[in-house]
Amino acid sequence: MRVVGGLEVGAEVARRTSAREGESLSSVRGELGYQVDAGLRFAAGYTVLGFKGLGLSGDAQDEADRFYVRAEVAY
Repeated sequence: MRVVGGLEVGAEVARRTSAREGESLSSVRGELGYQVDAGLRFAAGYTVLGFKGLGLSGDAQDEADRFYVRAEVAY
């Protein structure tokens, strides 16, 4: 949702089809972004609840929270 100018905020609920034993299938995330123009957007977000780590390794030490940064470019 656009707040003011190019500043945007968002919330997301995501669900996986499978997870390792003892891990969550659902996740809640918040995101803050800035749309520079129609073709360029930067955003950062944080997984508040749910998914642990990246789900790629068998490491039991995966953290329950995750910070991410992304850029979207379109033409």
